[in-house]
Amino acid sequence: PISKSQVYSELSRLEQMGYLEGTDIRQERLPDKRTFKLTPLGTKALDTWLLEPDYQQERFRSGFLVKFFFAERIPREQLLAMVVKYRDENAQALETFKPMTEAIPLEYPKLTAQLGLRHLEAAVQWCDVVIAALNPKRKRKADSR
Repeated sequence: PISKSQVYSELSRLEQMGYLEGTDIRQERLPDKRTFKLTPLGTKALDTWLLEPDYQQERFRSGFLVKFFFAERIPREQLLAMVVKYRDENAQALETFKPMTEAIPLEYPKLTAQLGLRHLEAAVQWCDVVIAALNPKRKRKADSR
């Protein structure tokens, strides 16, 4: 995750390079804030970058999956609890972001957000498979309902 200080540090750097123009806005009941907009130079740099055919291949990094990779070393009940927790976190994120995604009015940002939803859905479905494999009794109880 990126911190607020990193974001503002990067925005300040881009402003110094002439890509952004910052404006300080005084607020009465809240701390003052600084807004940024692209300069013509920044717009040109953004458009040039967007039109480049190359992009970095996506890298999925997950502390959970690193632990799961070594699951043979984790007691089964603890592993099951870990997977259930991971499933619940992804299901909660899906519940949180789904209405936000549906409310996005622009086509490409909405499609971008939908990919994020698909990742969350896939994680939940994968966890269901793992939970069933780790706890066959739990699966039979769910099937009998």
